[in-house]
Amino acid sequence: MPAKLTGRRSRSIALSVVVHDAIGVVTGLRGHRPAAIAESNVSEIMGLDGGSATQMRSMKIAGKAAKARPQRAAPASRRQLQKSQTLAHLTKAANDLFLRKGYVNTTIDDISARAGASRATFYLHFSKKWHVLKLLVEEKILPDSLKTYRQLDEITDLSAEGVSAWLNEALDRFVRHLNLLRVVHEAESVEPEMTHFNLECMRKCVDAMPNYLARWRPERETFARLRLNMLISQLDRSAGWLIQEGEEFDKEMIVSALLEFWLIVLRGAGNARDLE
Repeated sequence: MPAKLTGRRSRSIALSVVVHDAIGVVTGLRGHRPAAIAESNVSEIMGLDGGSATQMRSMKIAGKAAKARPQRAAPASRRQLQKSQTLAHLTKAANDLFLRKGYVNTTIDDISARAGASRATFYLHFSKKWHVLKLLVEEKILPDSLKTYRQLDEITDLSAEGVSAWLNEALDRFVRHLNLLRVVHEAESVEPEMTHFNLECMRKCVDAMPNYLARWRPERETFARLRLNMLISQLDRSAGWLIQEGEEFDKEMIVSALLEFWLIVLRGAGNARDLE
């Protein structure tokens, strides 16, 4: 037989149970939260003395603090990690094959085999072959291009020296991506959607120059965008001459030729001014 509880201890245990139940009612821990019952009324309803009421409030505060602690983000599932790794393998395989064999001569089966995946797995990530090239452009070329034109738009000194320095740096960036750009141009000849995507990339490059566009009257903005589009295309093609075997054009000559066109467009804002 267990020892009989003393009256004081019995009352203490009973009080703890009652306090717990009261807190459950007030905080909704038991699934009920009557609007008419307020925390200040619990002590009165239960006939608790000051010390017990204080204890009850402390318990509630501790409970709230525990709930307020930030929860750690759930770790990525193994399936998600595998999916990301497979996408990376497919993208790298496509990049290697496109640069070595060209776009047309690379098949989806080639990409899948090089990535150690099946054709079905490829279609889980890309619905068409040109979509993987689109991803490569978005990851490798477009961020660099946007940075290039944002820098141009921030130039306040539109002197020949300032714009010439920018053209030199821009050509260097184009040359870094030139092999992949050649793949893109090849894909355009067989994938109409790729042409539309390239136009969208060019639009983003033009959007990266809001200061230039703001100098034009609203009714002339379309014309201003056309001028930039033409110069961006020209810069893209000119970069190819720098590494083309047998070409007699060097970088200095190309920059000098491009400079005249860019100065007219950048300074003009609607009026072709005399070059300084």
